[in-house]
Amino acid sequence: MRVEINAANQLDLTDIIRRSPVADKPDAEIKLRNFLRASIMSWTGSIDGEIICVWGLIAPTILSDRAYLWLLTTDTLEKHPFVFVRHSQMIVNDMLKNFSTIEGHVVEGNRSGIRWLKWLGFKMGQKSDGLISFRRTA
Repeated sequence: MRVEINAANQLDLTDIIRRSPVADKPDAEIKLRNFLRASIMSWTGSIDGEIICVWGLIAPTILSDRAYLWLLTTDTLEKHPFVFVRHSQMIVNDMLKNFSTIEGHVVEGNRSGIRWLKWLGFKMGQKSDGLISFRRTA
């Protein structure tokens, strides 16, 4: 098994969305494109050449020590959850070298996403409009 983490360049967004939990959302590709455009850093995770996730960091300003973390997973992730978890810890640690605070939101019913965030040391915050805020500091 070959695991790779690469800069998110020239992605087939239609394919990623089709294999993601937001495949039924008509504006999902537009939102993903906007997240990628707003991100100061973005990556893909792949196994044997197949993308399992796309994520990035959005900072409010270029000098900010805080960043907003977003992540979109594909159905292939379900086949390799332990590989994903193992690599996530290293990536979050690298993010915290550049930013003192990483924060974001997770959908309230996304139990696996909430478990993943807690495992990585994120603290869950307030619930609002079906989302739960999360945060981790260096």
